[in-house]
Amino acid sequence: MEYTKGEWENEEDGVITATDGKQIASVFPRDRLANAHLIAAAPDMYEALRALAVFLDNAFKALAKAEGK
Repeated sequence: MEYTKGEWENEEDGVITATDGKQIASVFPRDRLANAHLIAAAPDMYEALRALAVFLDNAFKALAKAEGK
């Protein structure tokens, strides 16, 4: 999966930008702030979920080994 990595920033006008200035998204006035914060957190959430998936995969393999499967 490809996406613009790095920190994403929520600008006051509802535009989400990468640290290199590339515009990622813009949000509409309704719930703008909440949506902008959620979008700006997307790269961090993605990386955290990838790490969790690897951890869980290793945990399930260890359990299977312990159970002789």
